[in-house]
Amino acid sequence: MGSYPESLRAASHSSPGDLPGGDPQAPGSGAETGQSASVGPVSLRAIKRRLAQLERRSREGRTAEVITAVPLTPSQRAAFETRLRERHGPDLALTFRVDRAILGGVIVRIGDRMLDDSLATRLAGLRQALLGSRVRQQ
Repeated sequence: MGSYPESLRAASHSSPGDLPGGDPQAPGSGAETGQSASVGPVSLRAIKRRLAQLERRSREGRTAEVITAVPLTPSQRAAFETRLRERHGPDLALTFRVDRAILGGVIVRIGDRMLDDSLATRLAGLRQALLGSRVRQQ
């Protein structure tokens, strides 16, 4: 008769921040040491940081830059606009730029993401592969 029910025993060994409706800033919650309360293995600080990254990426991701070695025809531009807006939303703004240094192919930048399918990048990769194999043979 003198023992606590299991739920009360578990609650008596928990810190106030661990309890449902508990205050994560209460003593014993980790707040006094500067540690953020944890939700499973991920801290609230990490969750806030990730949400801020996603929000920033969302704002940045509303503009796409399409870079080609030669000017695109109106129908090629329209095809890029259609495909990119299908994938990234109808409010995506597009800019087109010519950069002859890429030699051929296309580079598409959306926010902090980049798809580089340029001939210059392919040739650089081939050069690295050839130089790497030559070094291994010596």
